[in-house]
Amino acid sequence: MIKMFIDPNLFEFQNVLAAGILVPCTLLLYIKFFYPTLQRETDILFIAGGLLYSFIMILHGWRLDAILLLSQLIIEGMATVYILETIRLRGVSFCRGYNIQKANNSYAELTYENEDLTKQNKYLIRKIESLDNMIIEQKKEIKKLKKRILD
Repeated sequence: MIKMFIDPNLFEFQNVLAAGILVPCTLLLYIKFFYPTLQRETDILFIAGGLLYSFIMILHGWRLDAILLLSQLIIEGMATVYILETIRLRGVSFCRGYNIQKANNSYAELTYENEDLTKQNKYLIRKIESLDNMIIEQKKEIKKLKKRILD
């Protein structure tokens, strides 16, 4: 039996559970279409499973007794935390408009700057060594001059 009619109480607990999985799954779907470089092959499984779960909860959620509702709440909580953590770990920041290619380009620029600094450091080290050698030679000349004066 399917209880599919508009209920005056839309915020029944099973509908809240369904919406709780529906939102993260639509976020994964959003990533799949608008950030294809961040998608994973397993995303479609989570999207399909989450949408199926949500529609089953909307259609048949009224049949749940207390212990089944608690188990559904625990399962959904774990799934929601996993999906949101996956989105966070991928570095997607919707409010900042994070762009992966900008990060890659800045890394390439940093590497290039590092190479330039290394070349400059080598040049400066050679220059310091040559100045040290000049100082040593001048000290030797000063010693020779002192000996001449004292003799």
